Order: sequence, then C-alpha cells, then structure tokens
Amino acid sequence: MQTPHSWRCAHDIVADSALNVLLREFLPDMERLSGGQLTVSLHPDGELGGPDDMVDMLARNEIQMHPVSGMILSRLTPVVAIEGFPFAFGTSKEACAAMAGAPGDRVRDALRQLGIHAFRAVLPQGLNHVFSRGRRIERATDLDGLRIRVGNSPYLKDLYRSLGCDPQPVDLQHVTAALADGRAEGVEMTINSVERSPRHRHMDHIAMVGIRFACFWLCVNLDAWQMLDAPTQERLEAHFETLAARYSEDMDRLHEESLSVLESKGYTVTEVHREGLVTRLKESGFIERWRAHAGIAHTEEPS
Repeated sequence: MQTPHSWRCAHDIVADSALNVLLREFLPDMERLSGGQLTVSLHPDGELGGPDDMVDMLARNEIQMHPVSGMILSRLTPVVAIEGFPFAFGTSKEACAAMAGAPGDRVRDALRQLGIHAFRAVLPQGLNHVFSRGRRIERATDLDGLRIRVGNSPYLKDLYRSLGCDPQPVDLQHVTAALADGRAEGVEMTINSVERSPRHRHMDHIAMVGIRFACFWLCVNLDAWQMLDAPTQERLEAHFETLAARYSEDMDRLHEESLSVLESKGYTVTEVHREGLVTRLKESGFIERWRAHAGIAHTEEPS
C-alpha cells in the first residue's frame, strides 16, 4: 500500500465559522475519496500565520490547501479582482455561477501560472455592505473621510480611497481591536461575518450597499495537486461542488438571520444611492484602472 501524502489545510477564519464547519466535513471526505492517497490536517483561526503569510506558504508547498479571499489573491495577480468588481453581481448565486464559468476560468488559469490550483466551485461569503459607528450612510458624500477597515489588498485600498474613505488595512484577527481603539470607525464586510463576531459591539449602522461580492477560493499547491491521479482529482472537484452549493444556500439563510439579530440589537439599516458611488468610481479613474488590470470587459462594469 502506498504511503499517503500528508497535507495541511490552513486559514485565518475562526474555528466555529461556516467555512471551518464545511472543511471539517470535506477533509475526511477527501481522505476517503483519495483511496488512501491523502491525509489532511486542519489549522483554522490564523494558527499558521496571517493571510499574506499563508498565501506565500501555499506557493512554497509549506501548506498544501488554503481557502482564501480573492482580494488577498489579487495581490498575486490582479485578474482575481473580477470577483469583487463593484456592483457586477446582484446576488451571490449569480456571482458563484460566474466564478464557476468563464470569468472564474480566467482566475484559475492565472493562479495556475503561479503554481496554485483553484477548485472549480467557490464558497460565497456574500455581498459586502458598509458598517459604521455613529454615521448614517445614504449617499456618496456620507463616506467622506470614513476610516474603514479593509483587507491588505491594493484593490480594496484603491476602491475605498476612490469612494472618499480613509482605508485602514487591518488583518482579520485584529479588526475588533482596531474598532475599539479608533483606528477604524467602520468595516466593509458581509452581514453574518459582523454579527457572528465581537466586532458587532463597536458599530451601530449598516449601509446596505452590496458593493462587491466576496468568496473563498479553495486553493491547493499545484505540485501537491498533481501528485494525485486524475480520477481522484475529479472526484474531489465533484464532491466539493456539491458541498459548495449547499454552503451557498446556508450562507443566504445565515445573512438573513444575522440581519434580524443586528436590527434587534438596535442597528440602524439604510439603503444607499448607488449612482453617486458609481460616479465617484468612474471620475477617480478606478473603473478604468481595474478594468485594465483585471481584463474586465466593459459589459462587466457597474451601472
């Protein structure tokens, strides 16, 4: 009997998150579906490092599997910004279909050139909204000077600077502290990711803007992936697609539940006039810059 390959799967999301729950199910399934080719250990909550650290570790084959936000991956190749182009998708379901199709193929091809295999299906985080403390946001001018926490991504820093904010790059594990000490007075995140963490205690407004789709790409070091035979690769891809479809439905439900919880805690919920935001993004040159960087067609621009 062959000696199994030992993989480590690492990420920076908390252990009780929907993502980690799915991985606790998928990794034993991977071992079973590999027919003894794999053993996989799971390391959540930044146990092995921050997001930038883990992307580098993945490329060096120090970890073999890493579910990672496209905004972090866009540091390696800007084509991944397709995922979060402003107002490109109206729903997570629509975005997931695009990421499983031709737009996602462009991302997978670009990552493969960097030694990374990305699974066909993505795990949706959802549409991102703007959360703040003591600031009602309904128009573009309401964003002026907002110290908003963003991930350490050139794309996100450019996006929110173009909208008039003062973006503050902070790793996920330190967001609550940044809100508590005033380095940030708001965040751009999905509803469930705020409600399920202590950071919700430091904010009281939600601007329902749905500015960008966010998802996790399940990435594997390409050398490690190619050690598996083709039938095993296809079994893993197909099974993950099934789990990802269920995960997508679960996340839609969780966002609805989390919105109700935040409203019950006294959060003010506002709708945002998108026209002013799109105008700022166009006039600042953001749209044209990132359309060129990521190879995004004019038909994919916000309207």
